[in-house]
Amino acid sequence: MHYIAKRFLLVSLCLLSCSCATARLANQGNVKAPIEMKTYRINLADERSWKAWEASTKPENDTVVLRSLKKWPLTGEVQGYSMMTVIGDTIAPQGWGLTEAEHADNIRSMEEKIMRERGPVEGNYEIQELAKGDLIRNGKKLHYMTWTSAQRSEGLADYKRKSFSKGAMYLYFPEGYKNTHVFYRFVIVDSLLPPTFLSANIEQIYPLIDGFEMK
Repeated sequence: MHYIAKRFLLVSLCLLSCSCATARLANQGNVKAPIEMKTYRINLADERSWKAWEASTKPENDTVVLRSLKKWPLTGEVQGYSMMTVIGDTIAPQGWGLTEAEHADNIRSMEEKIMRERGPVEGNYEIQELAKGDLIRNGKKLHYMTWTSAQRSEGLADYKRKSFSKGAMYLYFPEGYKNTHVFYRFVIVDSLLPPTFLSANIEQIYPLIDGFEMK
């Protein structure tokens, strides 16, 4: 998770440091419903609402990635960046005897440890708030971890400026996971470069969770 989150932040800064009046993702608008992957599909309720997003897949990892730029409506200036990932993951044999709750706790604890220890050193960011819990979303039990972070934007003209991000990871263990040893991660990082009136919104990932179904 740390490496994913760090990469999101660095990409955001690269985009924000350029002349952004005409910035556009290379494959923006290519999101088609449903999104078909090896073991799952994602049925998007309104394909037209994804016209500002770019989708890419990594079939070998059963992974889909969606990206979008956060632009100020009047000028088109890029003031942020959103990235969402759905990842098929597997449980190692040594963990097959654990319960779902134990798996979720172990994964979240490991990811928190990595972010807190390596973030300030390797990613130049610090976790400011972090919360964990469980919820039911569209019939799916999810184990979540949410966080906010700040990263110094040393590549920009004003080295004192910082980018701010909200992130979330939702773990889903589908029925039969004890036999397949497969579970799924839904991850979102939403970054902003103040000053801006835009806000970070991790709820953007809910349509992916709601539309997710096993094949």
